[in-house]
Amino acid sequence: MPEPRTSTMRAVEATGFGLDTLRLAERPVPRPGPGEILVRVRAATLNYREMPAWGAAAKAAMDGRGADIVVETAGTLAQAIEATAFGGFVGVIGFVGGYRAEVDIRQLIGPMVRLQGIAVGSRTRFEAMNRAIVAHRLKPVVEQIFPLERAAEAFALMERGGQFGKIGLTV
Repeated sequence: MPEPRTSTMRAVEATGFGLDTLRLAERPVPRPGPGEILVRVRAATLNYREMPAWGAAAKAAMDGRGADIVVETAGTLAQAIEATAFGGFVGVIGFVGGYRAEVDIRQLIGPMVRLQGIAVGSRTRFEAMNRAIVAHRLKPVVEQIFPLERAAEAFALMERGGQFGKIGLTV
């Protein structure tokens, strides 16, 4: 039986919102069959507030190739496309930075980037996702947990965009 091939999927997102999305995508096939590929994720997360032109930096972080998958939640579509590899995919999930986007159509056509809006799914899909989270024992990436008395500090951290993962409050 031939050895399974391994490839590296490169993924990027511009806020902490998509970290869990990337973690769901990073699970390799446990026992690949003949000809199947194990997938490793190489991910980069960038703060779009600190680096408005984050697309080129993300591409550079991926050895100049760009990301196969970009989870766009910030309303910075042109930068998301800039960060995408040839033939890559941009999933638009949010619009933290606004409802409008100006894109040079050549950014899509030349590198053959696929762009798709993603809405919240049905209850059935939500339940299926939760079963997958439990089955794979996924845990959220937590930056810091604050006691309720320090809620102002938690909100200040979130306002600065200084976190990598989730911010929690204990009651």
